[in-house]
Amino acid sequence: MTYTRAHAQKLCTVVELDLILAGMRDAIGALTPAQLGSRVKRARAMHDKLSALLKKQAAAARTATGGGRAASDANRRTQQKLALIGEALRRFQTRLAAVDAAPAASAARTGRGGTPSAKAASRRTPAAPARPKKSTARRAAATKAAKTAKTAKATKPAKAAGAPQVAK
Repeated sequence: MTYTRAHAQKLCTVVELDLILAGMRDAIGALTPAQLGSRVKRARAMHDKLSALLKKQAAAARTATGGGRAASDANRRTQQKLALIGEALRRFQTRLAAVDAAPAASAARTGRGGTPSAKAASRRTPAAPARPKKSTARRAAATKAAKTAKTAKATKPAKAAGAPQVAK
């Protein structure tokens, strides 16, 4: 059974309603594949949660009535929510499958593989390596200068032992 927006608004929380409205025919076409994947994941988690809640409620109703089959009002609401989320989940999955199949079908029709942006990316030259930070460059220059000064001191000729020293 297909539910209306008004019915969903009466029945669902804000989070559930957001998910259900995103699965409506006019809104689902604007979603990207990544957004569709996210919605599928959220809808599946919510569907599992509501299924577990429905089982708990059914068990509680059986124990309360002594094994009889009494469906409480909460059970009916949970069943309706479960149906709404199930519909939204099916819509998301169907749309995601169609979106994923569309690029593969167009590539097969044209006889070319990949998207134009992927081809352009393969032709690009690799990026130049990043320049080091100024502080790193200064530190390296200072270290190099210190090493050069040490080697210069070590290579100075030693004064002769008996040579007279000139006072300055």
